[in-house]
Amino acid sequence: MEFWQLYDEQTDAPLPRPHPRSEPLPPGTFHKAVGVWIVDEENQFLLTLRSPEKREYPLCWENPGGGVQWGEESLTAALRELKEETGILAHPGQLRFLCSTRAKGRQMDSFLLRTSVHPKEVRLQKGETVAVCRVSYEILLEMARTGRLAAPIGKTLLLLRPALEKALNQ
Repeated sequence: MEFWQLYDEQTDAPLPRPHPRSEPLPPGTFHKAVGVWIVDEENQFLLTLRSPEKREYPLCWENPGGGVQWGEESLTAALRELKEETGILAHPGQLRFLCSTRAKGRQMDSFLLRTSVHPKEVRLQKGETVAVCRVSYEILLEMARTGRLAAPIGKTLLLLRPALEKALNQ
């Protein structure tokens, strides 16, 4: 069973006990999640397709990410999720923090990884992802607008758009 680190909405302080991922969040708390946007030298984004076995948003595109587990920091969770979902190994200095967004009991910490990875080099996680593609920034935004990205990913993308555009232009 996986456990989340919960935080108090009023103080942003972590709560002193683990929370089972399968249980509803207590009122006044939130959990953290992470997302990693992988961008190559041509500003192409690497996306994975959610497995048809997934309960939520099956066969929608997404970036690697997931929940921060008990005792984990966001950066550590981002590196773990990246490795689990794509097989891509990165070190902490390679990930650039973009911003945090909060909605519906979740704070999403978004990171950017600049690296050249060919889709054929990606190792998909069984039960999680079934395909990989590369898309331009314009196509990525269109995917968010048309619902081809998993809804929470699309909403997060639109919220972090200024920070992502700034990072892409540096």
